[in-house]
Amino acid sequence: MKKLLILASFLLISISAFGQVKVGDNPNTIDGASLLELESTSKVLVATRVSTTQMNAITPLSGGLVFNTDENCFFQYTGTNWQSLCQIASMIVDNNDGTYTYTDANGDSQIINTQASSNPYDNSSSGLIGTNVQDAIDEVNTALENVTIVDNGDGTYNFTDANGTITTISDTSISTLVDNGDGTYTAEFALETSGTYSLQRALADETINGMPVTRVITAAGASAAGMELAVQD
Repeated sequence: MKKLLILASFLLISISAFGQVKVGDNPNTIDGASLLELESTSKVLVATRVSTTQMNAITPLSGGLVFNTDENCFFQYTGTNWQSLCQIASMIVDNNDGTYTYTDANGDSQIINTQASSNPYDNSSSGLIGTNVQDAIDEVNTALENVTIVDNGDGTYNFTDANGTITTISDTSISTLVDNGDGTYTAEFALETSGTYSLQRALADETINGMPVTRVITAAGASAAGMELAVQD
């Protein structure tokens, strides 16, 4: 009976002793909260070393660790897949739809949306209706499609604004100036009413020789085409 008690006591002591394991230096000193404790100033813990193919063939409990020799990095098993511990501190993934998933050092993720439709637009002073960048751009593009200017061929132009309002522009200053390549220029003017006109032109802020010049137009719509202006060098 005494032998049985001694054997039972030994077994209980052994089970208690193996409840915590200390490996390395100071084997008799272990923290009360430690299940396994390593201590050494000259040796290290070497984790399971596997290739990517070997790692992907293992399905451990969540939290399992391996050292991937192909990636030269530790990987942890999340419960569904292996995740690199070398990237978790700063990882951003392109979702290929204009958004990105950013994961911070704590493993928290957030979606970054770079699409114009997700960015607000302040329309308080522009007169536009859109409240996001994309809608404002579309609104401007639509308006520009409706803006036209048409030469009527008689010295006037029809301008159509974004609202569809047509305005006829009558500008007697519309002209062309052609360099004849010999020190002279040919100027042509479209005039709508008869009368006396005084012409003043300058070149590079220098008054052209013979300016101003006066011409009398006796018929509405007449042209002073072909009038040569001598230019002094």
